[in-house]
Amino acid sequence: MKKSGFRSQYIRLVNALSFSAELQKLRRDLNARIDMPNAIDPGPYSHPLGVSRWFKRRRISIAEAYLMVIRDLESQHTKARLRALRMMVDVSLHAKTLDLPLNTARVQMALIKGAIKNRGNRRRQLELLHDFSVSAHGQNQVIRRLLDELNMIELPETGARLKNLDAGWDGHVHDNSTSGRKNPTQLLIDAFIKGISELTIAYSSTSSVDMMMEAVDAGKIVGIRVTIGLEFSAFVQGARFHFMAILPTFKNGKDTVHWFKAHSDGLKDLFDGLEKNQANRVESVRALLKYFNESALEKLNEGFPKGRLYRLQRLRIKDLKATIPSASINRMQLGEFMYKRYRPVLFNRIMRLKARYQEALRENRLKRLPESELAAIEKAYAEARTEYIQLDPECLRKTYFSNPAIGDYHTVFSDLRKLKAMLSKAGCAIRVLHPLEHGLQKAKALLDVSQGLIDQ
Repeated sequence: MKKSGFRSQYIRLVNALSFSAELQKLRRDLNARIDMPNAIDPGPYSHPLGVSRWFKRRRISIAEAYLMVIRDLESQHTKARLRALRMMVDVSLHAKTLDLPLNTARVQMALIKGAIKNRGNRRRQLELLHDFSVSAHGQNQVIRRLLDELNMIELPETGARLKNLDAGWDGHVHDNSTSGRKNPTQLLIDAFIKGISELTIAYSSTSSVDMMMEAVDAGKIVGIRVTIGLEFSAFVQGARFHFMAILPTFKNGKDTVHWFKAHSDGLKDLFDGLEKNQANRVESVRALLKYFNESALEKLNEGFPKGRLYRLQRLRIKDLKATIPSASINRMQLGEFMYKRYRPVLFNRIMRLKARYQEALRENRLKRLPESELAAIEKAYAEARTEYIQLDPECLRKTYFSNPAIGDYHTVFSDLRKLKAMLSKAGCAIRVLHPLEHGLQKAKALLDVSQGLIDQ
């Protein structure tokens, strides 16, 4: 205990000597906003370099805007997220006199994002905020050093927008309306930081038009070309392959809505099929949850008292629907669904095992508990702590919800030629995803029978 107390005092002393009082206060201000995001004032509707610039430090302005982007994941908060993104970009690109304005903005966004992510790491937060202060001057050598430290490429400073630099692309990402964990605006912030010129966001149904609008408008704000894709699967040569219908490039969110309305009749079979596939997808999720409850839940709770405090309850589809719209449900979300319910249970188990271990230590000192039993209790406590620390939604998904015999859903699409004719009239292209998912021979057969049907 004395060593631990001395160590914590030593760390506090080092931090106090390493960073100024101003940075320490800035960190406290930032954490106050992280802990109470709903208390953030969105500020006046004027240009962020006008009135609001007099009231807020740039670091806090960017941080507040980012927190406004990530605090609400629902589609009804689209306008607030886009407004916050516009503020982030305007404040970050405020100094047109800098030699590297684009790269400086990318670095500063990355630093603020990192400072928010490292809420529990005091020293790392202070380091990131210090780097932000240094980067504000936009000195070439400083920005290039930070780009290197953050593992970011330097983009050419031509004054052109990212979409015109052909710097890179990501042809298949998901937002939180499908299997992703981030909203569209977050995806575009990440793409801006990485220096991506084009981003293709995949959706599984037309019910996500609001999110598509947000993605296109967010791309317009940060200068990234956003392409919308409709992902579907179809049976070809006895195997189910995954494809994406690549929609035309839209100028803005309203253009996206107009396109869907204009082609609601011509693409009716596709749109209806996507909805049926989603219904089948929900049923496969229901089956996965049922299988988990019947085969894995009892073993996971073994050895702990009954009740919600120490036992994970049955995972139910209606609870999943309460947090995620039915139109967006898929098996990729089950890891996160279980994680949010299992983590507090695991924490309670650790507290129980800790109390049991401390009592066992006292009993052992009094010679009333043998070493073997103490070792067993200590092992159980250590294993629970390790499980808690290493708990990860993706690992949970792969462990409990990756059974293809149960999780694969039935697709209504089997006529690729009909789909191609339909999509071509609407100005769309077909891209095959994961062509090797069934092996090389199946991939060759797919390409042989699909000549002239697959565009990418």
